[in-house]
Amino acid sequence: MDYPQGLENWLGLPWEGVLATVIATSAIYVVFLAITRIMGQRMLASLTTFDTLMALLFGGVIARTTLGPTPTLATGVVAFLTLVALHFTLGKLANNSHADHMLNAAPRLLMAGDCMIEHNMRHTNTTHIELMSALRGAGIRDLSEVAAVIMEPSGKLSIYKAGDPINMDLLEGVLDIDQIPRKYLK
Repeated sequence: MDYPQGLENWLGLPWEGVLATVIATSAIYVVFLAITRIMGQRMLASLTTFDTLMALLFGGVIARTTLGPTPTLATGVVAFLTLVALHFTLGKLANNSHADHMLNAAPRLLMAGDCMIEHNMRHTNTTHIELMSALRGAGIRDLSEVAAVIMEPSGKLSIYKAGDPINMDLLEGVLDIDQIPRKYLK
């Protein structure tokens, strides 16, 4: 087929533009992954109003960075396909335990019985208010009802209630599980 002004003009993206889009998209993806890894699991788990605002701003910055000064349909398609390829590749890498350790934070104990583990809360950027909110949401009426609270790699909180012993197999890989009182373990 003969395009009057060339295929590049019709698609809106020369080959150099494809390469620039792939590089920019890959770079911003790696930077975003690094920042979320540094900031902790909580960054994207349960969004507050402030977190939602930040996510929207992140999206705007990422879009402008990946699409370049003059966004076109072709640039958008290339950026989208690059993100899908990166996500697929990192998903495959996460099946390797060493790569998974680099990509995802380990689960971390935030409460052992009724005691909050302050250094783990600081490390995961979890506030007392957020923890209390999660406990209320789980039906906890008193801190004595808590056996353990674990921040999962996804940023979600797993809350184990006292009275039902926790099977140790479920705690594999959780940091600081030695602080859980034995009476709560099976």
